[in-house]
Amino acid sequence: MSQKINRVPGNGTAWRRSGHHGFTLVELLLVIAIIAILCALLLPSLTKAKSQALLTVCVNNLNQQQKAYALYCADNNDGLVSNYPNFPDGKVQRGPYPWVESGDYDSPLSPEHGSDPGCDTNLAYLADPHFSALARYITTAATYKCPEDRSRSQGLSPLLTRSRSYTLNSWLGWKSEWTGRANETLAQVVNPTPQQRLVFVDTHPGFIWSLGFIPPYSPGDMPTYPASHHNGVGALSFLDGHVEHRKWDPRTDIPESVRTTDETGFGSYADSQGNPDSEWLALRGPNR
Repeated sequence: MSQKINRVPGNGTAWRRSGHHGFTLVELLLVIAIIAILCALLLPSLTKAKSQALLTVCVNNLNQQQKAYALYCADNNDGLVSNYPNFPDGKVQRGPYPWVESGDYDSPLSPEHGSDPGCDTNLAYLADPHFSALARYITTAATYKCPEDRSRSQGLSPLLTRSRSYTLNSWLGWKSEWTGRANETLAQVVNPTPQQRLVFVDTHPGFIWSLGFIPPYSPGDMPTYPASHHNGVGALSFLDGHVEHRKWDPRTDIPESVRTTDETGFGSYADSQGNPDSEWLALRGPNR
């Protein structure tokens, strides 16, 4: 049986067998170009959607921590959980337990907490009730880790992923040289009010050197920098139970490579005069 052959219109030398029409090189390149354009148009939306999803996880983490904080207060006659580390050196403590245990996240071998090199990677310090006061309410260590925080421990080999991304307002539960008027009970939280009082803060990796977030006492100061993991956005919880996320000023969004022990890096970011975030934090952190 003979096969029908069609002449291609306008081309006296090209022939195509009917039923076997394939892509020409020009058509193939055109399809590839269209796919590339679609990818270019969709990629920003996909990246934004992923970033938003990770921010949602971070906010949920803070929601769980804030609920655990409230449960602790209810179970302890409205007393605020301790913000003072016990420096366990790998040993079980007798209490009083801090909200979680921690050493110096900048210097894992610092004598500040004995000789325990795993203070910033040991999940037991977060989820074991022999170390952490909130472990009764939060049993999953991942709750203390922002999904966008990929910082590594310093001074360890291999460099392990650090276990915690959040700190607790140092004016709550810890009377120290910085916070001599710190609150120890809910009744003492008057100004700022619980609706405005910072509790947990997603914190810059270089400034997680202990358990506390030291907020500015006056505008122009920035003792501890919040994290900007989510495209310049950070998350924070408040004593009344709600969680916010805030777009930080570019002066607050400093490189994650900066460390408190890095004199050159820290010094270049220490001056926050005119930074609106410094004033915003100062109105929500310390007692007034």
